[in-house]
Amino acid sequence: MLPAMYLETLENGHRKPTKGFLRAAALMSRAPMPDVLVALLYRPELGGGPLLDLAGATMRGPSFWTAAEHESLALQTARIHRCNYCVDIHTELVTIASRGAMDPDDVASHRPELRGVIGLLEACHTEGGDVGGALRRTRAVPVPLDAIHHAMTVHLVWDAVNRLAHAYGFELQGAQLHLGTRALHLSGYRLPGFLTGHTDSSGADGDAPFSARIDALRRAPLHAPAHASLDLRTAALAGEPLPEPWSGYAEKIRRTPSRLGVDDVRRLTAAGASEEEIIELTTATAIGAAIHIFDDVEREMTALEAPS
Repeated sequence: MLPAMYLETLENGHRKPTKGFLRAAALMSRAPMPDVLVALLYRPELGGGPLLDLAGATMRGPSFWTAAEHESLALQTARIHRCNYCVDIHTELVTIASRGAMDPDDVASHRPELRGVIGLLEACHTEGGDVGGALRRTRAVPVPLDAIHHAMTVHLVWDAVNRLAHAYGFELQGAQLHLGTRALHLSGYRLPGFLTGHTDSSGADGDAPFSARIDALRRAPLHAPAHASLDLRTAALAGEPLPEPWSGYAEKIRRTPSRLGVDDVRRLTAAGASEEEIIELTTATAIGAAIHIFDDVEREMTALEAPS
């Protein structure tokens, strides 16, 4: 039995190869597969595939940051979104990745570079937050620009995932916290390409730059076959107003995802929306909101480095 979420399709609608993988992986890890993987592997062409591809490249690839610091960035993102599911998972992963040397609850003990970037993440999610000022303070620590870019790419992944976690009602079950997280750490966040459809974002090899992987993420909600109209998906991805019954739901995903609950999904289905349409527009809205924050910081970084 797959984990229970707000949408039955996310539990039972996977393609046969994916169902087989989920069952086999659950047996091997001795725990049900985490909701996050179950959800992202349902129609991965909508965005789950590029998100998993980007996670694999950022979380354990070469970086200024250690694996434990990557997990700490994901943890701080979860705390910003008040997502207990993601907080619990990444708290455990900080401990695993650091072999107990890093205290996930003591940000003051982290190295100054990491604290600087965490301050930048908080500014990105604060109403009227001074992102430019936070970026200048981070650079003054100093933190290299490429390290900030990498940290914001990590944040992009988990910003989108946290929004999906609230929208779909992710929950930890059984031994997932201890056994499932260890399996995720050992795999380096990488999954077989037949599951994600994204063995490589450039179409050539496994070393595609982050920019190519992020571009694949931008395209996915619009280019995948879908039940919701292209106009609706385009507006959802761009952060534009949506008509009813989607308007309030999309605004919650963008502004207050922690307030989402099963009643929001029930209102959509009562208004005639299909589960497939809900998944398509939820994915587009969540990815669009995360990309919007990423792009804002990228613009500030470009302005900061521009000749005066």
